Amino acid sequence: MRPKIEKRYVFVGSVAKEDVEGLGRLTQAARDSIVAYGIERLGLCGATGRLGAKFFTLAGGEHFNASMQAVGKESIEPQLRIHISEILRNGVAGKRPMTGYRP
Repeated sequence: MRPKIEKRYVFVGSVAKEDVEGLGRLTQAARDSIVAYGIERLGLCGATGRLGAKFFTLAGGEHFNASMQAVGKESIEPQLRIHISEILRNGVAGKRPMTGYRP
């Protein structure tokens, strides 16, 4: 009956100014699919994410923290910004069509 302490790590980043309008037109499900694929592309293991019109949030446990260290915390925000911009411009994430995307 001992309490179990679980560490959670949260990473908050901002979206590029030029992408705010485009993200505001998307559904939350579409925005979440963008950030989910971005997490996958960056190799951030054990993370979940939420993408708003101006900010994104990534969260996870120890495994996520270790993968952030491996990727480099300082490079996560710029890489996700590039990923978001590419998807808004092209409507696809790599070769995978973006779920729920409506230009």
